[in-house]
Amino acid sequence: ANILAQKQLRSIILTHVIRAQRAINNEMAHQLYVLQVLTFNLLEDRMMTKMDPQDQAQRDIIFELRRIAFDAESEPNNSSGSMEKRKSMYTRDYKKLGFINHVNPAMDFTQTPPGMLALDNMLYFAKHHQDAYIRIVLENSSREDKHECPFGRSSIELTKMLCEILKVGELHHLSPEKFTLP
Repeated sequence: ANILAQKQLRSIILTHVIRAQRAINNEMAHQLYVLQVLTFNLLEDRMMTKMDPQDQAQRDIIFELRRIAFDAESEPNNSSGSMEKRKSMYTRDYKKLGFINHVNPAMDFTQTPPGMLALDNMLYFAKHHQDAYIRIVLENSSREDKHECPFGRSSIELTKMLCEILKVGELHHLSPEKFTLP
């Protein structure tokens, strides 16, 4: 329900304010800026949350990324093969996904920022743009090492850069008298 309300609010703002026939005045621009800052700052908790490598629910998210990329048709609890063979297969898959730590990719999300926000973004992309996600992972996994742009590392770094550029979690001066349109 919350996501639906957010989408409806974004749609209303886009349709009736940003794309409206009239120009946006300084007060409206300031209010849009305040909304944007507050919305970005809602991400601070996830950005500053380190992944707990022992948390099974968090590890399941990484497993879901692997499942979507490499065996979308099979069941998540597929028990064929020995435990060692599956671990070896998972390690190979985590390398193809572009994680630095192939054995325990949860360790890639212990740096803050971007923390768990990077994993949230990766899962969102994998679920909502599944074909593009699979294509990116498979294309990059077949490239030579010197030409690779691994999905995992790239996603983590991109999330970190966006948090810096958008100043997620930083205090902003939100007073209307200090804000004007360029």
